[in-house]
Amino acid sequence: MPPRSAAAYGSRLCGRDDAEFGLCALDQIVESVRDKTTVANVKLAAQPTIQARVAEAAAEIAAARALLQADRARINDMGRLRLLPDDETRVRYRLNVGYAAKLCVQAIERLLPIVGGRGLELADPFQRARRDAHAVAQHIALSWDLQALNYGAVRLGGKAGDPRV
Repeated sequence: MPPRSAAAYGSRLCGRDDAEFGLCALDQIVESVRDKTTVANVKLAAQPTIQARVAEAAAEIAAARALLQADRARINDMGRLRLLPDDETRVRYRLNVGYAAKLCVQAIERLLPIVGGRGLELADPFQRARRDAHAVAQHIALSWDLQALNYGAVRLGGKAGDPRV
């Protein structure tokens, strides 16, 4: 079963990283609103605000994945050449992974108004994906604020606040 399938939504198969949580949440939203109508018999999928939220969330998730894939390729290339990254490169990688996590959380938050109140129920799979994405983004290595401060300090000629950099 592919990790993004509706059956995998909310399961361990879905939660490898923030991008997967975001994709699962997005897929679930698309599936749930595609044929849904309001009490006034208005098709949700035809609403411009729904379409715009889905499009922007998809772009945020795709941008996060592209950023991570580009860094992963650079890291692999450096490894094959037996090169070690300098401090600025290391903090840039951390900045990028922090930003990717931030993008995925933003994408999920952007989808929340589409789900409505049911997205806050503990039993709802969207709520689980939302909670898990926030938890992943709070990891010290992914915390946007910390990674931005470290990058800014090093880029401006200072030292990173994190001694592990």
